[in-house]
Amino acid sequence: MTASSPRLDPTHRPAETGAAKQDRREELLDRLTDHVLAAGIGNTGLRTLAAAVGTSDRMPIHYFTDKASLIAALLGNIAARLTARLEAKAETAPCPAR
Repeated sequence: MTASSPRLDPTHRPAETGAAKQDRREELLDRLTDHVLAAGIGNTGLRTLAAAVGTSDRMPIHYFTDKASLIAALLGNIAARLTARLEAKAETAPCPAR
């Protein structure tokens, strides 16, 4: 084996499998969603988003292919969170009298 062998390279990580990759993608999406909800999305680039959640600037592309896919996933995640909050409020709120 040579020094460049993946087994000897301390920075080498084995390729992620389906479930592990999906879990890491969801974790990254949740962290990015938290950031966008707190700071907004205007004039935000991939590098800015990655830095805000403490990951490399290539990680969003690894999981989301391009900026449009990432923005679509963020908006979907934000909508799901808001829907869940509204549904929770609707369950606990009294029904208005008619």
